[in-house]
Amino acid sequence: MVLLEVIPLVQIQLKLLERVGMSPFAFNSKSLQFAKIRKSSSQVTFFKLKVALIVGYVAFTTMNGIYHTSFISYETEQRLGLEDRTYKMFVLFFTLVFPAVCLTISPLFTITDDLISALNFILEFESEQPLEAKTGAEAVRRIQVVKVLLAAFTQLSITAPLGAIIFNVFQPTLLPFLGSLLQNYKLEQDYASLESGVIIALHLGIILFQTWFYLVTASSGFFMIGHVFVLFVFSLHNSLKLMTR
Repeated sequence: MVLLEVIPLVQIQLKLLERVGMSPFAFNSKSLQFAKIRKSSSQVTFFKLKVALIVGYVAFTTMNGIYHTSFISYETEQRLGLEDRTYKMFVLFFTLVFPAVCLTISPLFTITDDLISALNFILEFESEQPLEAKTGAEAVRRIQVVKVLLAAFTQLSITAPLGAIIFNVFQPTLLPFLGSLLQNYKLEQDYASLESGVIIALHLGIILFQTWFYLVTASSGFFMIGHVFVLFVFSLHNSLKLMTR
Protein backbone atom coordinates (compact mmCIF):
# COMPACT_ATOMS: atom_id res chain seq x y z
CA MET A 1 0.00 0.00 0.00
CA VAL A 2 2.74 2.42 -0.94
CA LEU A 3 1.46 4.34 -3.97
CA LEU A 4 -2.04 4.74 -2.49
CA GLU A 5 -0.58 6.43 0.59
CA VAL A 6 1.59 8.94 -1.28
CA ILE A 7 -0.88 10.04 -3.97
CA PRO A 8 -0.99 13.63 -2.53
CA LEU A 9 2.79 13.92 -3.00
CA VAL A 10 2.53 12.56 -6.54
CA GLN A 11 -0.19 15.12 -7.27
CA ILE A 12 2.06 17.95 -6.03
CA GLN A 13 4.80 16.85 -8.43
CA LEU A 14 2.33 16.61 -11.31
CA LYS A 15 1.11 20.10 -10.41
CA LEU A 16 4.70 21.38 -10.72
CA LEU A 17 4.88 19.86 -14.19
CA GLU A 18 1.56 21.48 -15.02
CA ARG A 19 2.90 24.88 -13.90
CA VAL A 20 5.71 24.68 -16.45
CA GLY A 21 3.34 23.43 -19.13
CA MET A 22 4.67 19.87 -19.40
CA SER A 23 2.26 17.65 -17.46
CA PRO A 24 1.27 14.71 -19.71
CA PHE A 25 -1.19 13.11 -17.27
CA ALA A 26 -3.00 13.70 -13.98
CA PHE A 27 -4.62 11.80 -11.13
CA ASN A 28 -8.42 11.56 -11.20
CA SER A 29 -9.64 11.73 -7.61
CA LYS A 30 -13.06 10.31 -8.53
CA SER A 31 -11.93 7.21 -10.39
CA LEU A 32 -8.71 6.92 -8.32
CA GLN A 33 -6.78 6.37 -11.56
CA PHE A 34 -4.13 8.21 -13.51
CA ALA A 35 -5.35 9.47 -16.86
CA LYS A 36 -3.86 11.28 -19.81
CA ILE A 37 -4.73 14.96 -20.04
CA ARG A 38 -6.93 15.67 -23.02
CA LYS A 39 -5.50 18.26 -25.36
CA SER A 40 -6.73 19.93 -28.52
CA SER A 41 -4.76 19.44 -31.73
CA SER A 42 -3.13 22.85 -31.30
CA GLN A 43 -2.16 22.02 -27.70
CA VAL A 44 -0.67 18.70 -28.83
CA THR A 45 1.35 20.49 -31.50
CA PHE A 46 2.57 23.08 -28.98
CA PHE A 47 3.46 20.32 -26.51
CA LYS A 48 5.50 18.50 -29.19
CA LEU A 49 7.23 21.78 -30.03
CA LYS A 50 8.27 22.19 -26.39
CA VAL A 51 9.60 18.62 -26.31
CA ALA A 52 11.54 19.36 -29.51
CA LEU A 53 13.00 22.50 -27.89
CA ILE A 54 14.18 20.44 -24.91
CA VAL A 55 15.81 17.82 -27.17
CA GLY A 56 17.35 20.53 -29.34
CA TYR A 57 18.80 22.38 -26.36
CA VAL A 58 20.28 19.17 -24.93
CA ALA A 59 21.80 18.32 -28.32
CA PHE A 60 23.30 21.82 -28.56
CA THR A 61 24.84 21.83 -25.06
CA THR A 62 26.23 18.31 -25.56
CA MET A 63 27.90 19.11 -28.89
CA ASN A 64 29.01 22.53 -27.68
CA GLY A 65 30.58 21.05 -24.56
CA ILE A 66 32.31 18.19 -26.39
CA TYR A 67 33.69 20.54 -29.05
CA HIS A 68 35.07 23.11 -26.61
CA THR A 69 36.64 20.52 -24.29
CA SER A 70 38.12 18.27 -26.99
CA PHE A 71 38.64 19.97 -30.34
CA ILE A 72 39.84 23.54 -29.83
CA SER A 73 43.39 24.87 -29.85
CA TYR A 74 45.31 25.76 -26.71
CA GLU A 75 45.15 29.45 -27.66
CA THR A 76 41.36 29.25 -27.84
CA GLU A 77 41.29 27.40 -24.51
CA GLN A 78 43.25 30.25 -22.95
CA ARG A 79 40.96 32.87 -24.47
CA LEU A 80 37.87 31.08 -23.14
CA GLY A 81 39.40 30.30 -19.77
CA LEU A 82 39.26 26.52 -20.34
CA GLU A 83 42.86 26.08 -19.22
CA ASP A 84 41.33 26.35 -15.74
CA ARG A 85 40.74 22.70 -14.80
CA THR A 86 37.83 23.56 -12.51
CA TYR A 87 35.99 25.41 -15.28
CA LYS A 88 36.69 22.59 -17.73
CA MET A 89 35.25 20.03 -15.28
CA PHE A 90 32.23 22.30 -14.83
CA VAL A 91 31.67 22.29 -18.61
CA LEU A 92 32.10 18.51 -18.81
CA PHE A 93 29.69 18.00 -15.93
CA PHE A 94 26.81 19.78 -17.67
CA THR A 95 27.80 18.27 -21.03
CA LEU A 96 27.23 14.80 -19.56
CA VAL A 97 24.37 15.58 -17.17
CA PHE A 98 21.94 17.07 -19.70
CA PRO A 99 21.83 13.97 -21.98
CA ALA A 100 21.44 11.73 -18.91
CA VAL A 101 18.51 13.85 -17.70
CA CYS A 102 16.98 13.81 -21.18
CA LEU A 103 17.10 9.99 -21.25
CA THR A 104 15.62 9.83 -17.75
CA ILE A 105 12.60 11.98 -18.57
CA SER A 106 12.01 10.62 -22.09
CA PRO A 107 9.51 7.90 -20.99
CA LEU A 108 7.32 10.62 -19.50
CA PHE A 109 6.80 12.15 -22.95
CA THR A 110 7.33 9.22 -25.34
CA ILE A 111 5.60 6.23 -23.69
CA THR A 112 3.12 8.13 -21.56
CA ASP A 113 0.34 5.54 -22.03
CA ASP A 114 2.60 2.71 -20.82
CA LEU A 115 3.64 4.75 -17.80
CA ILE A 116 0.02 5.49 -16.92
CA SER A 117 -0.90 1.80 -17.29
CA ALA A 118 1.97 0.78 -14.99
CA LEU A 119 0.94 3.28 -12.30
CA ASN A 120 -2.71 2.23 -12.51
CA PHE A 121 -1.72 -1.43 -12.32
CA ILE A 122 0.12 -0.74 -9.07
CA LEU A 123 -2.90 1.13 -7.71
CA GLU A 124 -5.22 -1.76 -8.53
CA PHE A 125 -2.81 -4.35 -7.15
CA GLU A 126 -2.32 -2.45 -3.90
CA SER A 127 -6.04 -1.88 -3.44
CA GLU A 128 -6.53 -5.67 -3.35
CA GLN A 129 -3.86 -6.22 -0.70
CA PRO A 130 -4.93 -7.10 2.86
CA LEU A 131 -5.33 -4.45 5.54
CA GLU A 132 -2.15 -5.70 7.22
CA ALA A 133 -0.14 -4.37 4.28
CA LYS A 134 -1.24 -0.87 5.20
CA THR A 135 -1.51 -0.95 9.00
CA GLY A 136 1.38 -3.25 9.96
CA ALA A 137 4.29 -1.59 11.79
CA GLU A 138 6.77 -2.46 9.04
CA ALA A 139 4.44 -1.20 6.30
CA VAL A 140 3.80 2.08 8.12
CA ARG A 141 7.55 2.60 8.58
CA ARG A 142 8.17 1.88 4.90
CA ILE A 143 5.46 4.33 3.83
CA GLN A 144 6.96 7.05 6.03
CA VAL A 145 10.36 6.52 4.40
CA VAL A 146 8.79 6.87 0.94
CA LYS A 147 6.96 10.04 1.99
CA VAL A 148 10.21 11.62 3.21
CA LEU A 149 12.01 10.67 -0.01
CA LEU A 150 9.25 12.02 -2.25
CA ALA A 151 9.00 15.24 -0.25
CA ALA A 152 12.78 15.67 -0.70
CA PHE A 153 12.51 15.07 -4.46
CA THR A 154 9.72 17.66 -4.67
CA GLN A 155 11.88 20.20 -2.81
CA LEU A 156 14.81 19.45 -5.12
CA SER A 157 12.57 20.02 -8.14
CA ILE A 158 12.31 23.64 -7.03
CA THR A 159 15.72 24.29 -5.49
CA ALA A 160 18.02 22.34 -7.84
CA PRO A 161 17.38 24.59 -10.89
CA LEU A 162 18.30 27.67 -8.85
CA GLY A 163 22.02 26.89 -9.03
CA ALA A 164 22.06 26.73 -12.82
CA ILE A 165 19.85 29.82 -13.06
CA ILE A 166 22.25 31.78 -10.82
CA PHE A 167 25.20 30.72 -12.99
CA ASN A 168 23.38 31.92 -16.11
CA VAL A 169 22.35 35.24 -14.58
CA PHE A 170 25.78 36.23 -13.24
CA GLN A 171 27.84 34.50 -15.96
CA PRO A 172 25.55 34.44 -19.03
CA THR A 173 28.29 33.35 -21.46
CA LEU A 174 29.36 30.22 -19.57
CA LEU A 175 29.95 27.06 -21.57
CA PRO A 176 28.22 24.85 -22.57
CA PHE A 177 25.06 26.92 -22.18
CA LEU A 178 23.25 28.74 -24.97
CA GLY A 179 24.56 32.13 -23.86
CA SER A 180 28.10 31.04 -24.80
CA LEU A 181 27.16 31.85 -28.41
CA LEU A 182 27.33 35.51 -27.40
CA GLN A 183 30.70 35.32 -25.64
CA ASN A 184 32.46 37.24 -28.44
CA TYR A 185 30.03 40.16 -28.16
CA LYS A 186 31.02 42.59 -25.41
CA LEU A 187 28.73 45.31 -24.16
CA GLU A 188 29.83 48.81 -25.00
CA GLN A 189 30.09 51.54 -22.39
CA ASP A 190 26.99 53.10 -23.92
CA TYR A 191 24.30 50.65 -22.76
CA ALA A 192 21.71 52.67 -24.65
CA SER A 193 23.27 51.83 -28.02
CA LEU A 194 21.40 49.56 -30.41
CA GLU A 195 24.05 46.84 -30.33
CA SER A 196 24.12 46.75 -26.52
CA GLY A 197 20.33 46.67 -26.42
CA VAL A 198 20.19 43.72 -28.80
CA ILE A 199 22.82 41.79 -26.82
CA ILE A 200 21.04 42.45 -23.51
CA ALA A 201 17.70 41.40 -25.03
CA LEU A 202 19.23 38.18 -26.38
CA HIS A 203 20.80 37.37 -23.01
CA LEU A 204 17.48 37.98 -21.23
CA GLY A 205 15.62 35.77 -23.72
CA ILE A 206 18.20 32.99 -23.34
CA ILE A 207 18.09 33.21 -19.53
CA LEU A 208 14.28 32.99 -19.53
CA PHE A 209 14.32 29.99 -21.88
CA GLN A 210 17.00 28.21 -19.86
CA THR A 211 15.09 28.90 -16.63
CA TRP A 212 12.05 27.17 -18.14
CA PHE A 213 14.27 24.32 -19.34
CA TYR A 214 15.78 23.78 -15.88
CA LEU A 215 12.37 23.82 -14.21
CA VAL A 216 10.97 21.31 -16.71
CA THR A 217 13.90 18.92 -16.57
CA ALA A 218 14.20 19.12 -12.77
CA SER A 219 10.50 18.56 -12.07
CA SER A 220 10.14 15.79 -14.66
CA GLY A 221 13.51 14.21 -13.80
CA PHE A 222 12.81 14.01 -10.08
CA PHE A 223 9.30 12.77 -10.87
CA MET A 224 10.72 9.87 -12.90
CA ILE A 225 13.40 9.05 -10.32
CA GLY A 226 11.35 9.48 -7.16
CA HIS A 227 7.68 9.27 -7.96
CA VAL A 228 8.01 6.48 -10.51
CA PHE A 229 11.22 4.46 -9.99
CA VAL A 230 11.41 4.70 -6.18
CA LEU A 231 7.68 4.03 -5.88
CA PHE A 232 7.91 1.00 -8.16
CA VAL A 233 10.79 -0.41 -6.11
CA PHE A 234 9.08 0.10 -2.75
CA SER A 235 5.75 -1.22 -4.03
CA LEU A 236 7.43 -4.30 -5.51
CA HIS A 237 9.37 -4.89 -2.30
CA ASN A 238 6.20 -4.59 -0.26
CA SER A 239 4.38 -7.03 -2.55
CA LEU A 240 7.20 -9.59 -2.42
CA LYS A 241 7.21 -9.37 1.37
CA LEU A 242 3.51 -10.26 1.44
CA MET A 243 3.92 -13.10 -1.06
CA THR A 244 6.75 -14.74 0.91
CA ARG A 245 4.79 -14.87 4.16
